[in-house]
Amino acid sequence: MSLFDRIRERRFAPGPGVSGPSPKSGGARYSFLFKTHFWKLVSLNLLVVVFSIPIVTIPAAMAGGAHVLMKLVRTGNCFLWDDFWEEFKRDFLHRAPIGLSFFALPALAYMICYNLDKGALGAGLAAGLGLIFYPAACYWYSLITTVDLPTGANTKNAFLLISLEGKTTLKLELMLLIHVAVVFLLPYTIPVIVLMSFSFIQLGACVMVWPALQRRVIAKDASEAPADDDSGSGAAGE
Repeated sequence: MSLFDRIRERRFAPGPGVSGPSPKSGGARYSFLFKTHFWKLVSLNLLVVVFSIPIVTIPAAMAGGAHVLMKLVRTGNCFLWDDFWEEFKRDFLHRAPIGLSFFALPALAYMICYNLDKGALGAGLAAGLGLIFYPAACYWYSLITTVDLPTGANTKNAFLLISLEGKTTLKLELMLLIHVAVVFLLPYTIPVIVLMSFSFIQLGACVMVWPALQRRVIAKDASEAPADDDSGSGAAGE
């Protein structure tokens, strides 16, 4: 076989998920989804940005985006608009205050301290709150779009997972540095924000969070669900 034949054979060889099973977790899963759904991720990012413009709709837009990303992580495919819109309009009044607080509270702490001429204290307080609220937000958006529990229960579970899943939480906190860098490099990063900052970074968060949800919430919920009775009625979740 000539050199050109070998190159052509390698170039058109089916990748993971075509000739064999796709990677299930970790960096390999992220890489597979990134390459397979690149333009879908760009389109999703545009959707999230556009639907976040009224500000109060930011939690709903991020929930819609998280729903799409979690479906990609779990099943490897999604219906972009249908899945986004379905989650965007769900339980808006309950989710909006909680979703906004994840980002508003650190910013508010900084603004208050800054106005009191304690900028350094405000920056430290905002950073500390960010290290708590950012991983909580990642867990929360994944939970509300995956686990069929009330919003309050998912919020409690999101904060519990911060301590229960220490390694995952640390990885999420490191990802926060990427968001901080994007903000500090404005306006040069505007194209990044518009086209990829949410979907590509949040995809990584979903890949990390999904195994934690399976271990701590989904498996526990299934084990605690009552068995079917003789009347044929299905088991009910908590």
